[in-house]
Amino acid sequence: MREDILGQSQHYAGVSFDVGQRLSQAERNVMRNKAITSGVWSFVEPAYLTPTWVWVDLVSLFSFLTIMF
Repeated sequence: MREDILGQSQHYAGVSFDVGQRLSQAERNVMRNKAITSGVWSFVEPAYLTPTWVWVDLVSLFSFLTIMF
């Protein structure tokens, strides 16, 4: 099913990560908030949709490498 860009699901084939599965809820909340404020991630899935992990989608590999290194 094809959707236009504005309605595109965030679960398309791209660079994304599921992280924090072994962390506590409080630790995941800290991680999620840091991901949101970092500017690196184009999308951070809300906790109510991913309550046992943090799902993030990368803006671009270049942006990530520029901020990290």
